[in-house]
Amino acid sequence: MFYYDTDALESDILVHEGAPKLTYHEYAAFTRPRIQQFQPTSAGSSAGEVSRCALSEDWEGRGMFELALRQNHAVDRDGEFVLQGDHVHPALRGRVRQVIARRSLNYSSDEKGALDGLNLTRADYEALKLHPSTIQYLRRTTTESTFWDQRHEKLSIILCFSTEPRPAYDFMSFTYSIPDRTATMLLRQSYDPHIHDVDDLEQYGERMQACKPHWAHPLVTPVVLLQMQFLLSERAVAENEKDISKVEQDVERMAGFETIDSRPKSRSNSTSSGATGGYSHPKRPTELMKNAHDAFKRSIKLLDTITWMDRAVGVILRAGDELEEVRYESENDIDSPDLQGALISASGRTVTGLARARIIEDPMSAHWHEIRQYLESLQQLCKSLETERHMLEVRCKSQIDIIYAKMQQEDNILTARMAVTSTRDSSSLKALAVITALFLPGDFIASLLGMAMFEKWNDEEYDGDRLPETPERFWLYWALALPLTFIIFILWRTWWVSQDRFFRQHLSKELSEERYWTEDRRPRKLDHSFIRDFFTLSARRDEKADIPPPSPDLSHSQLAAESNSKTPSPPAPVFNLKRIAFAGTDTRRSKRNAFRGHSAV
Repeated sequence: MFYYDTDALESDILVHEGAPKLTYHEYAAFTRPRIQQFQPTSAGSSAGEVSRCALSEDWEGRGMFELALRQNHAVDRDGEFVLQGDHVHPALRGRVRQVIARRSLNYSSDEKGALDGLNLTRADYEALKLHPSTIQYLRRTTTESTFWDQRHEKLSIILCFSTEPRPAYDFMSFTYSIPDRTATMLLRQSYDPHIHDVDDLEQYGERMQACKPHWAHPLVTPVVLLQMQFLLSERAVAENEKDISKVEQDVERMAGFETIDSRPKSRSNSTSSGATGGYSHPKRPTELMKNAHDAFKRSIKLLDTITWMDRAVGVILRAGDELEEVRYESENDIDSPDLQGALISASGRTVTGLARARIIEDPMSAHWHEIRQYLESLQQLCKSLETERHMLEVRCKSQIDIIYAKMQQEDNILTARMAVTSTRDSSSLKALAVITALFLPGDFIASLLGMAMFEKWNDEEYDGDRLPETPERFWLYWALALPLTFIIFILWRTWWVSQDRFFRQHLSKELSEERYWTEDRRPRKLDHSFIRDFFTLSARRDEKADIPPPSPDLSHSQLAAESNSKTPSPPAPVFNLKRIAFAGTDTRRSKRNAFRGHSAV
């Protein structure tokens, strides 16, 4: 069933020209000779086993790969890589052969990473004798599967790791032969110098050396790979927590919730920030929204990784239990009722004396007992990490809601200010009315003097040789036009300044730029007098915004002493989104009626 698409996929994924560079690692565990079993064991070795390994260096494992996969060479009990023959060494407990190939990038792909291949030839791939679905899984992420052959002699496991965060080894295809006690494994290395460090590759070898007492068990390598993936996921969650905490601090500073205690201590040491003592201004809501969305997307990507980790650990647990049962069935008589009880205890985790005896006597069962305990603890850690990631997601969502509300509030205030500006400055019609008012007195006087009563200006007729003389009564025009124009301008300016001051006194704090405001809906105190506003073209030119925050250089005791020595400051404004341009309809209507009555008088 798995061979249908193999040919087409191999032509896209595998290499067809040249001999790719490979790395070959082999780990084996042998039974100690009877004479050495009673001698003290070195660190990292079990009492009845001796562990050996053969490692290639710097991608020069092509020769070892040819010897191992095509000429039956392997590491022996003395640590020599020699010809073993077709039969299994009687002292062999377990062997793991690892072939590491690089990931080949296809930059012509429209979809990022979708057509990436494997730096391995078709002949090399066929020599590994892996499960036929390996090629199909090479283009997948966060998937896992286990397979058994029809005789239950070969166990295959495929793990496709996540790309967020991407480990140095992101794919594993594993096949373990129970009669040969040999596991053959293909690993894909996706080392990227922009993402990984050299230590990420060296860490794999260090962890394998730390697991040296359990090299006899075939599942030790998948456990090491899951360890590295969990470590990267834990780091990614910690980085995500830092990003979300930074967003929370910026949101607090933007909304004005930040207190003196929550400000960074480094601000008081900054001398390049001017009079503010290193105070950093709040970021814009659009920038905060971008940062929050980036942190939120990172949290969503980590959800897939942590969920896959939980599933992968469960797959390894089930595969290990099945392997224990099948291996024990092949080595013992299954018809014995005592052995049946031992099998049930191995899979069902029932504590019986027979199961304990099996773990003590069988080294492979002892290895699996420790590996299984570690996998169960790793599964619980994955659940704890998922809970932590879920809390980060909730925190990020709440910050996004606050930023969105702040953006809506600023939009509403901007719209209200635009409405206020359009109401106060009625653009061209109001300017045309002012110009008309200035020229209207002169036009009126000119029309008045053009009446019949001023028809005769000069008795002498104009003969063309000299200009007509200025009429004796021409001074009447200026005597009437200039005072009338001045009086009309004074009246208009007085009315305009009065209306502007009345408007500013009753404007709400959200729409006002005044420094003082009140919460009892009474007229506020303006910064300048009526006379100054009258002779100033822009009455709001010198007005300042809110009082700047206190300098972080001062300590708490100095701030308290300064606040006690000075006059008490006005109460802090209440943050209210429902307040609109005018505060109090009844108060505004009564003020307008009073102003009209005063004008009528």
